[in-house]
Amino acid sequence: MTTSRLTTGTIDTRQLIDPTDNRVTILGPAHEGYVSVRFADGTENAFPADAVTPDAPKPSAPSPSAFAIAVLLGLQSQRHVYGGTVPAETVARRRAKNRAARRSRRINRLRGAR
Repeated sequence: MTTSRLTTGTIDTRQLIDPTDNRVTILGPAHEGYVSVRFADGTENAFPADAVTPDAPKPSAPSPSAFAIAVLLGLQSQRHVYGGTVPAETVARRRAKNRAARRSRRINRLRGAR
């Protein structure tokens, strides 16, 4: 068994004095038929290759679909949140209401802290 980068694995408990300490980091091949491993406490040792089982690789994230990319690009091309779909007066009115609501929430938070 050869590994090109550090992976984690499990050692067959029949090979260990303390069977509860069977989680290791696999360092790579030691010599013919043996694998170098590091335990959680930092000690290193070599075990027979057939006694060390590497963990299954973690699945990678799926690549985005063409539709997801199109939506992302479409959203990035817009100038601002409303994208010209709402009249300017409505936008100004909504923003004024939001400012007043934020101010009110802040005052309520400060009053509650007393």
